[in-house]
Amino acid sequence: MLSSRLFLFLATALILFPEDRVRAQLTISQEASRTAVVDALCPTCLTVDLYPSPYAEQTLPIIQEALSYVGFDLAANLPEGAVITSAALDVFDLNTEVDDQSLFVALMKVPSDWDPETLTLEEASKRYGAMTSTSPSIMVRPNTRRAAWQGEVLMDFESAPGVSTAKRAVIQSAAGDSDQELVDALNLALNEGDGFVTFVFYGKTLDDNAVVGIDFADGEAGPTLTLQLADQGDAGKTTHFDFDGEDADSWQSTFSSSLEGGPERLGLINTLDAPVGNSVPPVPATGNVFVGPVPFEAEDGTNTRDQAHQSLVYRSPAFTMGQNGRISFALIGGAKANLDLEEINANGLPENSSNAGAMGVALRDVATGAYLSFYGRSEDGSQAWETIVLDASSLGSLIEPGQSYTLDLIDTYHGGWGWIGLDNVVIAQGVPTTRFDFDDGTLQGWQVLRGSEVVGGPHQLGVIHLQDPVVGNSVPPTPLNPPAFVGPVPFEAEDGTNTRDQSHATLVLRSPVFVLYPNGRVSFALIGGAHSSMDLEAVNTEGLPEMSSSGGVIGVALRQASDGRYLTFSARTESGSQSWETIILDSDVLREVVTFGERYTLDFIDTHHGGWGWAGLDDVIVQEGTPVLHYDFDDGTLQGWIQERVSETGPQSLGLISLNDPAVGDSVPPTPVSDPAFLGPVPFEDPSGTNTRDQAHATLLLRSPPFPLYGDAEISFSLIGGAHSQFDLEEVNANGLPELSSGSGAIGVALREATSGQYLSFYGRSESGSQSWETILLSSSELAPLINQGGLYTLDFIDTHSGGWGWGGVDDVVIRPGSAPNAGGVLTSITSDGGQIVIEFSGQLERATGIQGPWEMIEGATSPFAEDASQRMQFYRVSP
Repeated sequence: MLSSRLFLFLATALILFPEDRVRAQLTISQEASRTAVVDALCPTCLTVDLYPSPYAEQTLPIIQEALSYVGFDLAANLPEGAVITSAALDVFDLNTEVDDQSLFVALMKVPSDWDPETLTLEEASKRYGAMTSTSPSIMVRPNTRRAAWQGEVLMDFESAPGVSTAKRAVIQSAAGDSDQELVDALNLALNEGDGFVTFVFYGKTLDDNAVVGIDFADGEAGPTLTLQLADQGDAGKTTHFDFDGEDADSWQSTFSSSLEGGPERLGLINTLDAPVGNSVPPVPATGNVFVGPVPFEAEDGTNTRDQAHQSLVYRSPAFTMGQNGRISFALIGGAKANLDLEEINANGLPENSSNAGAMGVALRDVATGAYLSFYGRSEDGSQAWETIVLDASSLGSLIEPGQSYTLDLIDTYHGGWGWIGLDNVVIAQGVPTTRFDFDDGTLQGWQVLRGSEVVGGPHQLGVIHLQDPVVGNSVPPTPLNPPAFVGPVPFEAEDGTNTRDQSHATLVLRSPVFVLYPNGRVSFALIGGAHSSMDLEAVNTEGLPEMSSSGGVIGVALRQASDGRYLTFSARTESGSQSWETIILDSDVLREVVTFGERYTLDFIDTHHGGWGWAGLDDVIVQEGTPVLHYDFDDGTLQGWIQERVSETGPQSLGLISLNDPAVGDSVPPTPVSDPAFLGPVPFEDPSGTNTRDQAHATLLLRSPPFPLYGDAEISFSLIGGAHSQFDLEEVNANGLPELSSGSGAIGVALREATSGQYLSFYGRSESGSQSWETILLSSSELAPLINQGGLYTLDFIDTHSGGWGWGGVDDVVIRPGSAPNAGGVLTSITSDGGQIVIEFSGQLERATGIQGPWEMIEGATSPFAEDASQRMQFYRVSP
């Protein structure tokens, strides 16, 4: 999908950028969509199903005689463009009687076309990774060389065999694998494969699906894969390089070697190619191709890869990084991580390799060419790949949000273990972020909206630089990020008069316009006076005062661009010139004031004079967030949801249930999708142990804040508890919800049109259950016939049922409102006319001096817009 936001490189080219479809954190629990058992029977043994028969009938209970193939169709169950950030596989804990209770599992790199009706051991051995052996006993197991991840779990053995333990057993990573390797393998299947993954379960006495909890009645889920998807751009735009396809074309060998007998370059090594020499390259981390020394070995068997060579570099395409980004890659070969960054950045890489050289991956700043960090293997090895992960905390001190970087695979070493391989590079760029630090000596697109001509006072809010000549007696404070910040100009008069505290006309410095969503984040640092008493209602009605006063304010306001209203105002908590104070507007603040489809500015305002009559601003960071609403209730509040209907009997309301609540009665509420809280019946149980939640009650209703929906909207939420979805929309819309619950009532979530109050659809669980959450996903195609573009809606959590399974829980509500038609505007044509570039467009035209911004709205720009083609390079884009 191409974005409606278009970028123009003046006079030469039009560049289109794909719009990254980033979603808030969504947790989906899905049961296996396909299961099968293949057997390797002992011809001299009596074998029986293990459930519910006793083990005494089996003469050799320790044989591993069966494999359970369990498949999950990720592509069918996850939203388009989903990026998995965490994963957990669990099974129903059916206990056994044998001493060794471990159950093993492997995520296999096998075709997804196995048929549970016809799968045999012979076929599984040929195509799907099964192996058999007869010593020391007959056994069947997966070929773990074809495993992308391995895990195990200890099953319960205290109860009688086949008896429910009423709990789930979570598979733990094993065999040296990590949880992150499971996540990477699932993302690879989702992005590069067909989206279907196959787990193989095996273990002693496993000859029946029952051992892994498949096909249980009464709401007990079979093997379940719980996935958490990217939250607020935790992943952002994610690029995956496995080097098995065209993704390798964008990497370049920037340093090669002409020394005879050694590797000529770092490049692609395909393990399907005919072998050369005596050594076989290692099995890639994914697929059939990895990056390594070329040639790996000479035809006469000489170990080319360890020989002397000129420095080798293999460089990724440039990418931008925002906050909450993440980079990972896998290395194999030698462990030589001793790259001297200071030396290399001063004098460049050495011309030739040496036995004191280095091998690994460096993060490089494109603008300066400097290497920021370097990573190598922890130990030599050619059989196991080592995954290096740079998370947000690792990258935070290295990157500037919005700037461009590359990854460089570097080899300046020769000798023993003198080679390195690279595979499975994953770059999650993070949330789109704009930073204003003013350190280039400019306002970086901010505009002086209001200045002053009052003699003796500051004339404007502008850049104050450490390299400015000293004027008067006072020295401005040190910037938070040297060498510059924004403050009153002039800071002091040449005769030593304290200009900054004197009377002046109101001063306003306005940022470029930016997009901001309720889950975004804005931060900035202030120094100087603490004067925060802005009356937002009065200012929005009457405007800012013309002149400063001793009762004025100094600080930063968040302003809605469409109508000019100020939404928030922030100032220092106490006056001071030695320490900067950072102000943060997080999602808790923005959720109350930010609206979908709007754009915003930050206004730095000074209407104060007198003692501490000045302020400085630095390090402004705008993290726009993603166009989603996410309610997880984990902050211990209803997050704006309102209890519209409550009861005096049974459960009194639908409210917050937290793992941190003290235990009441005998039953423990289910574990939330995301800890520590979810929505459910309150109280869940009476102190006496009475099952309050199933008792009769007045109809209960909990309503979300209103939200808009457009044609490409999506909604998801998770339900637990009773399955009662018999909600008569026509009856309820005609006569309203019933006053009291009943045995034929409903429990679930309804989509409601806010203006008319009409219910449009209702969703409940497909089967009752208290151990596994069921995720309901409403796609854009399902919502489109129900909604009016841009209309306001609510989600109503409704309980009109009492009796068996007479309760329900809701968690992890994610609403993606979508985008208004043509919200981004349209660029109609670009022509050259008499030395001018002429742009015809609809929407709002913006410009910047660099493709990364900062972007400046061109006030009053109308179509056609003409610009002199001889001026310095400019970039343009059309936006809402």
